Amino acid sequence: TTVFIRGIGETESIVSIDPPVGFYIDDVVIARQGVNNMALFDIERMEVLRGPQGTLYGRNTSAGAIKIVTKRPEFVNGFTGEASYGRFDTWSLRGSGNLAFSDSAAMRVTALVGDGEGDTFNRVLNKRVNGTETLGFRGAVRFKPDDLLEINLSADWARGIQNGRYGFDVSGILRPPAESVYISSTGTDSRNEGTAWGLNGTIEYALSDTLSLTSITAYRGTTQAYNLDLTDQPVSLYLLYTDNDTGQFTQEVQLTGSAFDDRLQFVAGLFYFNERSTSFIGDYIFSSLFFRKDLDVVT
Repeated sequence: TTVFIRGIGETESIVSIDPPVGFYIDDVVIARQGVNNMALFDIERMEVLRGPQGTLYGRNTSAGAIKIVTKRPEFVNGFTGEASYGRFDTWSLRGSGNLAFSDSAAMRVTALVGDGEGDTFNRVLNKRVNGTETLGFRGAVRFKPDDLLEINLSADWARGIQNGRYGFDVSGILRPPAESVYISSTGTDSRNEGTAWGLNGTIEYALSDTLSLTSITAYRGTTQAYNLDLTDQPVSLYLLYTDNDTGQFTQEVQLTGSAFDDRLQFVAGLFYFNERSTSFIGDYIFSSLFFRKDLDVVT
């Protein structure tokens, strides 16, 4: 997903380009924007921070930051679910269950599944395209033995498959354009598949009434592979194929507190980030000439 804040953003999702808008899930940065549009459920809130956020969020936040905060397990039993159906046979099922083991330990499990035929008709392949198939799971456990210590552990996995991503010759340079942007004339059966998963451990400890220490340890992995006909022709004139794979480890320690009867509030911390991303980019011209580029980025 491409995000712009105050007119600043980045449309490219290749691994060698860093987006100027930071994307975070439970205070863990998502370094690559290629697979940041997975369907999310059981969200507590979303925060949009406009303008440069480099003081607290480091690099890649010159335009702003988007924070997704998921619901933590609660110390009461409960379940919530949601079902929807719409045009083009688009449907989804979402559910979240909360199990309290005691007054200090609880677990929360969330799942979602969805599918749809798509809103575009490909008259060469004679089928509907631009539909999305979604499947995802998330599990979290929470321990709070006393008022000073709280431990939250979570794991998530999600996959999205789209049978779309088509170019459209709006100007009619190659041939007269179709009567609607929802009609495709490509002979390429496009496919865009992305997978994202992660592990997160957050420990919060109150050192005093005015001072607290937080540790956030996380690992996230993403993969994405797609082919895209940029000419919308029965025989593609220019076909782009991309395969990305990213793994990242982050460790953050925060010290927050207040002084002088809350007239002074402060935050200090340390942050470690290690990422390894590989990408294969292939260009097919007239369905025969082939050019390739391999990228290997370590940060």
